[in-house]
Amino acid sequence: MPRRWADEAELAALIMVRANAGKRVTLSPDTALFVGLKLLTASAKPTAAEVALMICDSKCERPCYPCQGKANRIVRAYGTAPANAGLHRQAYVYATEKSARHPELRDLLLW
Repeated sequence: MPRRWADEAELAALIMVRANAGKRVTLSPDTALFVGLKLLTASAKPTAAEVALMICDSKCERPCYPCQGKANRIVRAYGTAPANAGLHRQAYVYATEKSARHPELRDLLLW
């Protein structure tokens, strides 16, 4: 069955229109996987240490002082990592490992 939406915004609009009308929303397995991955990663945020390692030009094994300072500012600007960030990461790993049929979905994840 061909999909009826072109992008995330259109899918969200279709779901919201049906929900506002009190109608049931039925998702194909592919669309359900896509929506599930998006929901899992929507509130997941990297920790300051993870950000520091990502932005470090020196590629230090442990976050260096200047990069840790920048990372702290970035994390504060976007909100601190939730207490269940580890759970989000575990769900992300599980979902991407189990979605070998859909490698293109990995590119849609936030990190």
